[in-house]
Amino acid sequence: MKRYLILVNPSSGGGRSLSLWARFARRLPNSESVILHSIEEASERAEEAAEKGTADAVIALGGDGTIHAVANGLLSSSAPKLPLGVLYGGTSPDFCRFHGIPLDP
Repeated sequence: MKRYLILVNPSSGGGRSLSLWARFARRLPNSESVILHSIEEASERAEEAAEKGTADAVIALGGDGTIHAVANGLLSSSAPKLPLGVLYGGTSPDFCRFHGIPLDP
């Protein structure tokens, strides 16, 4: 069974990320979620997961800034091939639009 690390930015979209996480928490039973305290923590946690092999994928739940921070953390690691998932919870979905990622999870 796949292990997911979900990094949740509670301030994205005026709290939209938290309500999305409430909807999806039970659908991803083999996951660990982290409510982030800072954008820097998103990078640190993603890099750590890649370095230690503690997840099969890291999911960014937030806006473009959260996605960017998580991606940077993964790419900064010595194992930059860990998959990145996106559940968009921000207000201006530039990243998702550019990459064709649906906004409705």
